[in-house]
Amino acid sequence: MQECLNHGAVHYILKPLREDVVHTLFLNVTRLGTHQRRLNGNQGPLSCATVDSVTSNENEGKMWKAFQRRLQSVFEVNHNLIHQSISEYFHPDIKISLSGLKSISSETNTQLRTQISSWGFAPFDYNYYELVQCAFTVLRHVLTLPGLENISISVSDDELYYFLFDVANMYQSLNPYHNFQHAVDVMQATYYFLCQIGVLPPMQPDASPTLSSGKLPHGQYSWLQNNAVMKDLISPFDILALILASIGHDVGHPGVNNMFMIKTATPLALMYNDRSVLESFHAMVFFNILQRHCFRQLTEWRTTAQYTRFRRIVMQSILATDMGLHDDYVNKIQVQAERLKAYSLDIRNQEQAEEEVLLICGSLIKCADISNCARPFPVAKKWAEILQHEFHEQGDLEKELGLTVLPMNERGKVSLEDFQLGFKKNVAGKLFEAVADVLPGKCVEPSTR
Repeated sequence: MQECLNHGAVHYILKPLREDVVHTLFLNVTRLGTHQRRLNGNQGPLSCATVDSVTSNENEGKMWKAFQRRLQSVFEVNHNLIHQSISEYFHPDIKISLSGLKSISSETNTQLRTQISSWGFAPFDYNYYELVQCAFTVLRHVLTLPGLENISISVSDDELYYFLFDVANMYQSLNPYHNFQHAVDVMQATYYFLCQIGVLPPMQPDASPTLSSGKLPHGQYSWLQNNAVMKDLISPFDILALILASIGHDVGHPGVNNMFMIKTATPLALMYNDRSVLESFHAMVFFNILQRHCFRQLTEWRTTAQYTRFRRIVMQSILATDMGLHDDYVNKIQVQAERLKAYSLDIRNQEQAEEEVLLICGSLIKCADISNCARPFPVAKKWAEILQHEFHEQGDLEKELGLTVLPMNERGKVSLEDFQLGFKKNVAGKLFEAVADVLPGKCVEPSTR
């Protein structure tokens, strides 16, 4: 034990682990408080001489101070790395401010609330202020759920608007597809699905979200059986985390895909080891935004009991939107459906229940992310044109760089009809059919026709 302490260990844990030992270790690590950082001043990185001195038996006090400086430097490096990554990859133009919301009339607000409950929701019909108002309306409604009273009270309307302004400004307005319109579209679809499966009351009970057809597709009986399970599994806190993830899932998107980022050896691709490059970046940037605004209380691990669950849902939901992992995710959903059919899901097991919630949240945001192909035809066609435009812009850039251009990225190679039908058959359809066996309600019915 003494040898470990001499080499810089903060604690020595005896086996078997006991709860009181773990608590002591936690307290030792959290001693790196503000007052002790102030005592250390602006001391630089440890030199070899310093390391040698703290490993001496005669300098136990210096050993603890050396550990404090070492741990402090880790936090400082991570903090600086986040801000450096954001500033190097994105310089947002301030597009909106609080004063512009005054132009939205009460009549327009009423119309927006109605459209939010409609599957025909078309965000490209609205300006930035109206899109922010849509997002504000959904979030404020979610904050009325039981169990979220403390969060709702602490978040004023102005603070919520400023948070959404920051999110909106972090989306590239020059991107044809991956912009704030897409973010609000995904948020609305997520809200719509949550209402459909019965875990979120609609904001207008007399205008509950409905589909154009009352016909239930395959899996209707499993949906009815799973309804109670979903209500027990998905808490209001989970709903808030998922709704937040949906509005921030593509922040800072550069308008090119992961393959382009990896092929061109961008710093982000190197940083994230070519794995879910953009999704990892979106998750990092969005959590940084959460830390700066009215939801910062949810990002404080020292003060929020549910910090780990909140962060996991936000992070894992955003990472689930990586289309490179689409088939793997569909397989996970299919396995989950089998567990539900076999009644092998024990929601009393907290650890298992949390894993199921993570998968359900990932399923919902994935469906929402690509749900535009299942909107009413005029809306779906408009989205297809916008997405194809962005793909073509990437193809133009790939040509300039001498890279291989996929047919769907090259102008004139794939018609809009083939582009959309191929996506629905090979990508969207598989996901929607898998989710249809898990989630109750009719949230994916239009997508399976």
